[in-house]
Amino acid sequence: MAGGLCKNAIMRGMKLKLLCIPLIVWAAMIAVSLLLFLFPGTDLAVSALFYTPGEGFLQHGTLWERFFYRSVPVVLTGFYVGALLLWIYNRAARRSLLAFDGRKLLYVLLVGALGSGLLVNALLKDHWGRARPVQTVPFGGDKTFTAPFVLSDQGGKSFSSGHTSGA
Repeated sequence: MAGGLCKNAIMRGMKLKLLCIPLIVWAAMIAVSLLLFLFPGTDLAVSALFYTPGEGFLQHGTLWERFFYRSVPVVLTGFYVGALLLWIYNRAARRSLLAFDGRKLLYVLLVGALGSGLLVNALLKDHWGRARPVQTVPFGGDKTFTAPFVLSDQGGKSFSSGHTSGA
């Protein structure tokens, strides 16, 4: 059931995993997805907690919001460059610092490129069409709210989160 990267964890007696992710995490993701699918108003209700009519979203445009939003690409780039440098160091020094070899580097880079890069940012975001909450009528915008997991013609890029997928 598990690939080479999490085989040792299972052999040490850790809980069952699917694609190196504990089953409890899969169950939580499915439960939240079902909640949002069956009760789409949950999305609006949670967004409304951070919205004040006439003022907008609580943290929109603040220094903290801009800092965290803009820091994600910087942190991700640092992570990928750091992984590459660690691999180069291990090769040059003929060491195995953090047991980071070429297979693990390839895995990290492919997950980032294919998962976050291609699947989320190039396919889902560009073709799903779901408007962001701030763009919808309940929050002062001009677009129609679309339930999660439903294709939309609103021209938004709200699904799926590029920042979250990168993390």
